[in-house]
Amino acid sequence: MAVIFRKPSWPALLFSLPFFGVGLGFLFISVIPTLYLGATVPGWDRIPATLTSVNLSVSHGDSTSYQAQASYYYDVDGQRYQGNQVGFSKGSDNIGRWQQNAYRELKQAYDSNEPMFAYVHPDEPARAYLFADIRWGLLGFKLIFVVVFGGVGGGLFFSSFLVSSRKQSLLSDGVLDVETTATASSPPIYSSARVIVWSYLGIALFIAAVSSPILFDFWDEWSSGNKAILIAMVFPVIAVGFFVAFFKEWLKLLKFGRSPLLLSPYPASVGGHLAATVNTNIAYQRGQQVRVMVSCINRYTSRSGGKSRTRETTIWHSEGLAYVERSSQGKTRLRFAFNLPDHVPTTTPSSKNYHFWRVDIDTTVGGTAFKRAFTVPVMRVRGAQPTQQFLADQHPQLNELTESRLALLHIEEQVNQLVITEPRFSYVYERMGGILFGAVFMGSGIGVSMAGAPFIFPLVFCPIGFLFFWISLRNLLTKVVTTATVDGLHQHRSFIGLIRNQQTIAADELSALDINKATGWESSQTAKRHFFTLLAKGRGKQTMKLIERVEGKEAATVLKDKIIKQVGPRNVRHPD
Repeated sequence: MAVIFRKPSWPALLFSLPFFGVGLGFLFISVIPTLYLGATVPGWDRIPATLTSVNLSVSHGDSTSYQAQASYYYDVDGQRYQGNQVGFSKGSDNIGRWQQNAYRELKQAYDSNEPMFAYVHPDEPARAYLFADIRWGLLGFKLIFVVVFGGVGGGLFFSSFLVSSRKQSLLSDGVLDVETTATASSPPIYSSARVIVWSYLGIALFIAAVSSPILFDFWDEWSSGNKAILIAMVFPVIAVGFFVAFFKEWLKLLKFGRSPLLLSPYPASVGGHLAATVNTNIAYQRGQQVRVMVSCINRYTSRSGGKSRTRETTIWHSEGLAYVERSSQGKTRLRFAFNLPDHVPTTTPSSKNYHFWRVDIDTTVGGTAFKRAFTVPVMRVRGAQPTQQFLADQHPQLNELTESRLALLHIEEQVNQLVITEPRFSYVYERMGGILFGAVFMGSGIGVSMAGAPFIFPLVFCPIGFLFFWISLRNLLTKVVTTATVDGLHQHRSFIGLIRNQQTIAADELSALDINKATGWESSQTAKRHFFTLLAKGRGKQTMKLIERVEGKEAATVLKDKIIKQVGPRNVRHPD
């Protein structure tokens, strides 16, 4: 994707400079010189030095920091030189126990009148160090400022000058216009696959940089009795997890390629249709089912209490299957189309509140997930018409997909009743994730309390952790049986057979069966799966969740029709 220069955004530019300057300052004034000294100083001349004073300076503030100090003299070519540089760093710190250990070694030499061997520059004898260690823990701490401040500031600095040519093209081609003219040719639209790969790497490097002092000083802290250091090891473990995710996504990108999407016509149009072709590196296989979705999404960013919060709401969504073809190279070509309603929003420029359209592709090839998410332009095009070719929501195998999704649920359909069972240990991975999250939160609260942290930390961490832990554990061990009969809806909940709860909505009290959006567990940057829940409402305020979630609105609609068939349509509202 090419970029072009633009007139800089001065507020963003001025805001970025302090951050960028701090990052560059730590990099060029401290990090790089330290690495240079660590590589060259061990090759300097080793000359005996006599200690004249040794001291451990202790500073008390928000935390206690230390500095090993020493004065010494040494002779070079008959001339005496004075020195006071102990290691490469100047000033006090509390990163690890290097300062205390250096002081202990210096004190032992001073008390026994033994000389220390100083590293003396062969051409500048006035420059000398008693220790030539690279303190990786301290270096990692400084890299935090390089990565965080330099990364944020640098990103803002350069983005204030640059704009992607693709975005500029969309703006110039009429995204802001009321109506535009479609063209037959489409530029290749690339997915977020590369963004995901580099995002995982960036997050992994960031967490690794932040947690590097923990790794370098772990053994010293553990040996000194600081058992709470184990809690901090969760951050290096998280970094490893992101590195693993990076390599997995990188290998997928190498295997499947970038798989660009081409629109025809370009752009897609509300009141018309979206038709696309995607060429992949996947070997052609007859009968391959490739799920494809198109969504209009509203992204809204708000600020409250000095914090920004971004929300995404799906305004319109449709799903189907792509038509799979063999390309001339024996690879897989995907074709699909969706007719778009006239009343939905068009693509708008990025802002605090804007709309964009995304096409998601999702399938499994040889046990490996192939997922792509494309942001496509959708506008109001002159003379736009619906299409009847390659419609994804009319694919011949779509009924098979719907039935396969319903088959994943525990549904027993009989002549006089329909029984839906949600057994214990349903959605085990997600609920175990909630249990683990809650346990880590509670453990962190207890751990920091044992380490001497203020009482506010366990007071906040422990209740939040317990809430997640208990809700996830309760849902994991609860069995739910819902029965639909001519008399109404009956639900029985049992928590490991000890706590039981029954609920009934009589048929003549049933006012609505609503299909609502359920929470999906996948990132919006990948092919997001859309789950729906079925909610029954009585004439009062009584509600009953009939199914936790079912994938696809079509499957949820089929299940709703099955329930209505049993209960009868007498009082059930049918929303448009």
